Amino acid sequence: MPVYGALWSHDGEVALANSERPSWARAVSDGRGVPSVTLRSLLAKLPRTKLLMLKMDIEGAELEATRDCGKVLKDVPCIIVEPHDFMFPGRGCLTFVYSLFGGRSIDSLVNGENLIFISSELLAPEAVSRRTPGRRTAKSAQ
Repeated sequence: MPVYGALWSHDGEVALANSERPSWARAVSDGRGVPSVTLRSLLAKLPRTKLLMLKMDIEGAELEATRDCGKVLKDVPCIIVEPHDFMFPGRGCLTFVYSLFGGRSIDSLVNGENLIFISSELLAPEAVSRRTPGRRTAKSAQ
């Protein structure tokens, strides 16, 4: 489902910032000009869908785009982010993303400019079940 717009903290419109830079380097801010959509409303258009992976390269808008999505994102097995904190020192662009991992077993990988956060269970299900008391796998149940 193609979407023309920017992922943001509210449905409506946003303004393009850095419009003199190449399209891949543009950022958004509150304002008018480009349609905006929240992740929550975007996912609502896809009923009965479970989010398996989220890839964000949104030029520092990660905090605004994810802030109201705790329930939606807390169980996503893989989140990939290209961080832009260097563009906005002190803003803590990934603060909310990091908060999603509390109490979860997560592996973090770096690939080029991307930070990859993936459920440890996907990489080594047996290792996770050994670390989690009382948890049984199909193999241990036999």
